[in-house]
Amino acid sequence: MAADIPANTQRRPGLGPVRLVLSDDLERKRLTVGFRWLLVIPHFIWLGLWGIGAFVAALANWLVTLVTGRPPAALHRFLALYVKYATQVYGYFLLGADPYPPFDGRPGYPVDVEIDAPAVQSRLTVAFRIVLVLPALLLTGSLFGFPSTGSSGSGQLYSWPE
Repeated sequence: MAADIPANTQRRPGLGPVRLVLSDDLERKRLTVGFRWLLVIPHFIWLGLWGIGAFVAALANWLVTLVTGRPPAALHRFLALYVKYATQVYGYFLLGADPYPPFDGRPGYPVDVEIDAPAVQSRLTVAFRIVLVLPALLLTGSLFGFPSTGSSGSGQLYSWPE
């Protein structure tokens, strides 16, 4: 199993499983800083589409880890690439890095994340994570609104208050 994991993702003693790597010279070009909000629009579209898949993959990863006690390597790689890509896009957008980020989350960008290989996890801890996510979901729902089915029960999609 360890043979198919890249060497830079092996567990490093004394460091956490997720590490932020910064290697930028902090010099910016005025023109790209001024139009960065426009240049990043395709990345935000791709990040939103990839985020839908990452949400489904995270749920599948949670279920498989709950059953087997170990996250599947393919789902872990997919989710790790999503986190790396999101970090690179926001690093570019928020002026943390100057070069235009690639669309695939490959390593080597000036603002990057190193994520260790999947490890064996306690099933009880994995099951308890659903309890830990409830406050975050409630806070998000209260701030941005809860998703609805679009039906008010009266046969109409939306009804306006009278």
